[in-house]
Amino acid sequence: MTQQFTYDYIINKGFTTPSRVEYIYGIVTHPEYFRNTPRKKYFKKDKNTFDICFVAHKYMLLGLDKEYDMFIAVCKKLAACTSNILFHVAGNFDRNEINVDDMNGRIIFYGLRDPDFFPGFYSGMDIILFPSKARHL
Repeated sequence: MTQQFTYDYIINKGFTTPSRVEYIYGIVTHPEYFRNTPRKKYFKKDKNTFDICFVAHKYMLLGLDKEYDMFIAVCKKLAACTSNILFHVAGNFDRNEINVDDMNGRIIFYGLRDPDFFPGFYSGMDIILFPSKARHL
């Protein structure tokens, strides 16, 4: 989603031409997150839960620009299948954004965090889930 908005902006403003734009998909992560990283914790070896996280800054109601609604829908489906999954949300989202009462406390909200929080946070995560689909907002 962000890539298309950025592309449209730089092309429409004349900053560059389409032939000079390359899409590189993935998450934007500051390199500092990967320095002095604590040892990775693995499911069934170091911990009893499979941990899935979502990390984003919300700019739109319900986090529609970040597909937060889709993340919560996936969490609810997975939570119904097994009891050993925990879900983690870092960013300016909370349990009132989309109702998560039926997840029985298996989703943890961390709020906005400074960069020094993330090395330890990511070392305990098994999956970073950041869904994306074409959407007309």
